[in-house]
Amino acid sequence: MRDLSESHVDEAFLKNIWMRRLPSRVQAVLAVSSESLSKLAEMADKIIEFSPGAVNSVSDSTFASCHVSQRDEQLLKMQKQIDELYRLVRSGSRHTSPRPHRNRSPSRTGAQKCEDWQCWYQFRFKEKAEHCVPPCAFKQKNAIHLQE
Repeated sequence: MRDLSESHVDEAFLKNIWMRRLPSRVQAVLAVSSESLSKLAEMADKIIEFSPGAVNSVSDSTFASCHVSQRDEQLLKMQKQIDELYRLVRSGSRHTSPRPHRNRSPSRTGAQKCEDWQCWYQFRFKEKAEHCVPPCAFKQKNAIHLQE
C-alpha cells in the first residue's frame, strides 16, 4: 500500500486502513503497539504464523447483505405461500388451479358394478364374453361350467 501511495499519504492513515483488514485477533495484539508500519507488518506475520489454524477470509459486507436480503425476501414469499395453502386447506377448497375440474371417465371411476354376480369376463365383455365362469349369473350357451 505504501508503494501505491507514492509517499502522498500519511503513514498513520495507511496504518489505520491496514489494521482494519487484519483478523480481529491480530488487531487486538497490534493495537497497543506504537511501532512503525514495517515493524507492525513483521509482527502480524509472526502472530498469524504461530496462531492456531484459522481461516481468514475477506468479504464485501454489502455483497453479503444483498444476498441476505434476497434470501429474506424469498423466505417471506415462501411463508406467504405456505400461509395461503394452509388457509385453503382449512377452508375446504380443493380447486386452486385455473383449469376447470373434469370428472374421470365412467370406465375409470368404479361406478360400474358387477350386478347379479357377473364374472369378470361378463362384466368386461358383456354379450361378447366367451369364457364366463361360475358363479356368473349370466346364462349363455358358451359358458364354461366347472365340474365339482
